[in-house]
Amino acid sequence: MDSFIKKVLLDLKNQNFDFSQSIFILPNKRSGYHLKKTLSEVISKTIFSPEIVSIENFIEELSELKLLSNTELIFEFYSIYLKITPKDKQEKFEDFIKWSRILIQDFNLIDKEIEDPSQVFDYLKAVKEMDHWSLDSNPTELVKRHLYFWSNIKSYYREFSNHLLNINSGYQGVLEKKALNNVQNYIKKKGDLKYVFIGFNALNKIESLVIQEFLKTGLAEIYWDIDKISVNSTFNNSAFFINQYRSNWPYYKNKEINWINDNYSAKKNIDSVGISKNIGQVKYIGEIVKKNIGNEGKIAIILGDESLLIPMLNSLPKGVGGVNITMGFPLFSSSVSSLFYKLFRLHTKAQTTYYYKDVISILSHELIKPLFNSKKINYSDIIIEKINNGNIVNIKLEFLISNTQVNKSLIKLLFKNWSNNVDIAISNSKELITQIRDSLLIKDHRILTIEHLYRFNEIFNELFILKKRFKFINSISILFDLFQDIVKNERLKFNSESFSKIQIMGLLESRVLDFDTVIISSVNEGVLPSGNTENSFIPFDVKIDNNIPTYKEQDAIFSYHFYRLIQRAKNVHLIYNTEVDTLKGGEKSRFIRQIEFEGIHTLNQKIINSYTPKNEEKLIEIAKTKGIINDLKNLAKKGFSASSLLSYIREPITFYYKKILKIPDELRVEETVESNTLGTVIHESLKEIYTPLVNKFITTEYLKAQLKELDKIVKTQFEIIYNNGQFKTGKNLIIFEVAIKYISDFIKLEIESIEKGNKIQIIGIEENFNVKFQSKKFKEEINLKGQIDRIDNFNGSLRIIDYKTGKKIEKRELNISSWENIEIDHDKIKNWFQLLFYAYAFNMTNNQNLPIEVGIISFKNLKSGLLKFNFGTRFDNTSIVSDETIRNYKIILEDILTEIMNSKISFIEKKI
Repeated sequence: MDSFIKKVLLDLKNQNFDFSQSIFILPNKRSGYHLKKTLSEVISKTIFSPEIVSIENFIEELSELKLLSNTELIFEFYSIYLKITPKDKQEKFEDFIKWSRILIQDFNLIDKEIEDPSQVFDYLKAVKEMDHWSLDSNPTELVKRHLYFWSNIKSYYREFSNHLLNINSGYQGVLEKKALNNVQNYIKKKGDLKYVFIGFNALNKIESLVIQEFLKTGLAEIYWDIDKISVNSTFNNSAFFINQYRSNWPYYKNKEINWINDNYSAKKNIDSVGISKNIGQVKYIGEIVKKNIGNEGKIAIILGDESLLIPMLNSLPKGVGGVNITMGFPLFSSSVSSLFYKLFRLHTKAQTTYYYKDVISILSHELIKPLFNSKKINYSDIIIEKINNGNIVNIKLEFLISNTQVNKSLIKLLFKNWSNNVDIAISNSKELITQIRDSLLIKDHRILTIEHLYRFNEIFNELFILKKRFKFINSISILFDLFQDIVKNERLKFNSESFSKIQIMGLLESRVLDFDTVIISSVNEGVLPSGNTENSFIPFDVKIDNNIPTYKEQDAIFSYHFYRLIQRAKNVHLIYNTEVDTLKGGEKSRFIRQIEFEGIHTLNQKIINSYTPKNEEKLIEIAKTKGIINDLKNLAKKGFSASSLLSYIREPITFYYKKILKIPDELRVEETVESNTLGTVIHESLKEIYTPLVNKFITTEYLKAQLKELDKIVKTQFEIIYNNGQFKTGKNLIIFEVAIKYISDFIKLEIESIEKGNKIQIIGIEENFNVKFQSKKFKEEINLKGQIDRIDNFNGSLRIIDYKTGKKIEKRELNISSWENIEIDHDKIKNWFQLLFYAYAFNMTNNQNLPIEVGIISFKNLKSGLLKFNFGTRFDNTSIVSDETIRNYKIILEDILTEIMNSKISFIEKKI
C-alpha cells in the first residue's frame, strides 16, 4: 500500500505539477524529510527541489516576525509588567515566573482563536471580581495585587502584544495574526509559486483563515488524510475537525476534499496487550521488535509516555541496527538536570561550609564521579570515605581540595562559593558542561547524554544573554527558580533525517507518516488521550462561550492521530499498563474499546503477566572449610565475647560475615546521635565518675559533688565520642540532655540507697577479662573475653552490673525457672546469657567467698532499680548465682561453642 505522501506526489505528478515552482507546507519537519525522500523516488528526471517547510516556519516567514522562546517571552513580558504596574502592586521576578508562563500560553491560545479578544478579557475580569465579592474591607496586599492585575489584564495583553510587534518578535499567536494580514503581499512577492498543504487536521482559527486565503487565489491545494470510517464513525471523533472544514469552508461548497480514503477497513492484525508496569511494556516491545526485525517494512514505536525513551532504548534487542528518534524528551528526566538541581541547591545560599549530604550527592553523581578516576583510584570515593570516617557534617572547600590528588580545579568549580553572583554561576555551569562532555567523548559513547549537555549549554547561553539585557536575574535563588521553570516545561527535541527501519517517536511526530508495523505504548486513559489536563487561567465556560478549544478538542486531536497512524498499517500492537495503583495506569484507553465496538477488525486481546519464578526460599548455607576452621581457632584463641556468641545464636551467617570475613558495618556520617553513641557516652561518663572510687565506699558527698560537674563530664564525653558532631542544637541537644538526666537519676538513686543505710563499695569499673574456657571437649584453646561495666560490694554481696541504655528491660526477662529444655532463642536469653557469661568469667578468675548477684541497670526503667537475675519458681527463687547455676550455664555455653567449632556443622541462615 502506497504511503499518504507518495499518493499525494503521484496525484500531483499526474497533473503535470511543476514541483520546482512550488512550496510544500507540512505539519512538522520530520514529515518534510520523508516528502523529500519520496519525491526522489517518484520523479525520475532531475529537477530543482521544491521548498519544503513546516507550518511553524511557514507562518514565521509569512509574518516577517521572529518566534521567541518561552524564556525570552517571560523576560519581555516582565519588562512590560514593570512598566505599567505601580510599584506597590508589582511582584518580584521569582514570583512572576511561577504564573507568567501559563498566562502567556493563554494569550497565545486567545490570539490563535479570536481576532478581537476584548470580550474574553472583560469576561475574565468579571469572573475574578465575582470570585472575591465576599472579601473583607481590608484585603491583604497579595489580594490587592491579584485583583489589580486581573482588572487590568486587557492592558497587559495590549501592551505586551504591541511591544512584541515593535521588536519584530512574538509568540506563535502573534505571528499567526500578522501572517494572516500579510498573505496577499506574500503571494505577490512570490509570484506564480504553487502552494501545497499536506496532512493537516486540527487547525486553529487563524491557521484556518490563512490556508483559506491561499486556497481563494487558486494557487494552492490541500490534501487531507482521513478515512471514510472516521468520517462516518459514531464510535470516535477522529474526523471532528475535518468534518467541520468540509461543512464550513466556502472552498468546499461545491467540491469534496482530497481525499477520503478507504484504508482502515483493509485486513490488519491488531493486538491489544495489557502488561503490568511501564518497564514491562518496553520489555515486551523489545520482544516484538526482535520478532519483526527480519521482516520487510518499517516499524514505528510510539511512546505515549515520553519518559519511557531511555528504558525503551535499553530494551531493544542487539543487532537491530540504526534506530531513529524523533520526539521530545523531558529535560527534567535527564541526569544532567539532576546534577544541576543539586548544584544550584548547594549554592542557593552563600556559605563557607556545605552540608555533607549535598556534597556526597554531587561527588557520587554518575556524571561527576568518573571525572575523579586516576590509576584505578576514584578520589570521590576517598573523599566520601573520609567524610564518613570523620563524621563531618559541615564540610569546607579546603577539606575537599586536600583529599584529592586529581582534578582539584573541578573541586573548586563545584564547591567554591558562588558569592550569590549570577555570572559566576552561569560561567561555572558552562565550564562544568564542557568538562563532562570532553570526558564522555574520550571514554564513553553516551550520545543521548551529550545531546542533553548541548541543550543545557544552550539554556545557560540564553540565560547569560537575557541576564545582560535585563536586570531581573540578580541572585542565585532567582536563577535557580528560572532554571527549574525551564527544565520542568521544556523538552529536548530529537530530530534526524535518518530513515532507519525502526522509528521511535511520540504520537504527534507521526503526523503524515505511514508504517507497516505500529507499536503504541501506554494506551491508557489519561495518556492516550491525555484527558482533562489543561493548565490555563481561562475557565472552561469562558472557553466554551468564546469558541476556544478545550480538552474535548484535544481528545479529538489524539483520536485523529491514533486512527490515521493505524489506517495503513498491517500489524498494530496496542500496549497498555494494567497496574491499577499508578496515576496513569489500570484503565485501557477508549481507543481500544472503540476498535472493539466498531467490529471492523478482530481485536486480539491478551493480558501478559511477567514471569515470576517460584522463589523457593533457600537458606544460605556455608560449609566450614579448613581455612574457616583455622580462622575459628584463631578467633577462639583471641576470645569469644558474649555479644559475638549472641550474634551467632541470632544469625550464624551474620557471625560468619563479621567474625570470619571481617566485613565491617557500613560507615556513614552520624548526623543525629544514635543509640549506640548515646550508650557509649553514658558508659564513659559513669566510668569517669566512679573510677576514683575503686576499692572505696561510695559517699553521698562525693556523688552530690559529681552531680554539680555532670554537665561538664557529659559534654567532654560527647566531644570525644561524637567525633566532629554538633550537639548544641536540635535533636542532638535533646539527646545530650537525656544523657544528663539518665546519669543524674541514676546517681540520685545511689544517694537515696546510701541514705537508707546501704553500704556500697566499688570493686571494679569497666573491668576487662580474658579467661580460658575449661572443657575436655576441645583440643584447641578457647578463651572468653569481655568487659564488665561495674562490680561492687553491696552490704556484703558481690554484684556484677551491666548498664543498658537501649530498649526498656523488664524484670521477667531475667528469670529462669528450670535448666531443662531451655530454648536457645536470642531474644529470650540475650539478657541473662550475658550476665551469666560475666558471672562465669568472674568465678574463673576470683576466689571471693561472698555471694554473687548479677543484674542490669536499665536506664529506661530506672525506677525498678537493679534488675537481678533470678532462678527458680514464683514461690521459690533466688538471685544468688550458685555453683549449680554456673555448672548449668557452662553446659549451655559448651554446646554453643561446640556447634561453632564443629567442622561438620555449617553456618546456616536463620529466618529472623
